[in-house]
Amino acid sequence: MKEFMLLIRNEIDHLSHLSPEENQQFLKACMDYIKRLTKDGNLKSAQPLVKEGKIISGSKDSWKDGPFNESKEVIIGYYHI
Repeated sequence: MKEFMLLIRNEIDHLSHLSPEENQQFLKACMDYIKRLTKDGNLKSAQPLVKEGKIISGSKDSWKDGPFNESKEVIIGYYHI
């Protein structure tokens, strides 16, 4: 069976146009989707990406992934199905 990784993005203010009730409906739909994947045995893993980390300096070798002037969307997690 094929496997897929679905990236969860968070765009700045992407839910700001929703009313509190619509926001709750959206969150419920997300949770129902995760429950269905789990029930059907299709969810291998799902994790948020955390904001923790360490700054390492003083190394001779370095690399950069960028440059990025601004970040309007951020990957905040994934589903592995």
